[in-house]
Amino acid sequence: MNKRLKPVFRMIGKKAARDIIEEALGILAKIGVFVENDEALLLLKEAGMNIEENRVFITENLISNCLKSAPSAIKIYDRSGDLKMNLKHDNTYFVPGSAAVYFLDSEGAVRKPRTADYINLMRLTDFLPNLTAQSTAMIPADVPLQIVDLYRLYLSLLHSRKPVVTGTFDKKNFEPMKKMLMAVRGSEQELRRKPLAIFDACPSSPLQ
Repeated sequence: MNKRLKPVFRMIGKKAARDIIEEALGILAKIGVFVENDEALLLLKEAGMNIEENRVFITENLISNCLKSAPSAIKIYDRSGDLKMNLKHDNTYFVPGSAAVYFLDSEGAVRKPRTADYINLMRLTDFLPNLTAQSTAMIPADVPLQIVDLYRLYLSLLHSRKPVVTGTFDKKNFEPMKKMLMAVRGSEQELRRKPLAIFDACPSSPLQ
């Protein structure tokens, strides 16, 4: 008896998925990807990748080895240390979204979000049971852009108990953001044991 109770939506079959993966591997090996981070370029060079200026040609072998070394599951915890997301198999969780520079307010006006809007969204997210995590979903326009990464995470940790899906527009902001998360957990070791946030990174099209 199939014990699966939740529906699964599949847009393509297994063969089509394999074809897409094979095409992607070919593109990464022959066309390459543009990498702007010097540390990443050094790591890729040490891994034996061919690099022309900032374009890296990534081999199927490296991709395969990376996938084998990746964890089969990632567990994310809330501010109290309770498990909220077990990222494995086809487990699905919902968050509000990310990085809106404009939004439609309750008066029907489209405008740039402010701190009060961000706090209201965090508080609302905290009480919505179908949203497992919160996210740094807006970019408050009433603070300097240089600190907006830190400011959003600070407000999220202050006004919601849920884990955070976030990111940074400037790599130098990662360390202070990490220190905020460590302050909530109490230590780096405890943060490693019970991660509180996901930092996602989106590529820029095409292949950057």
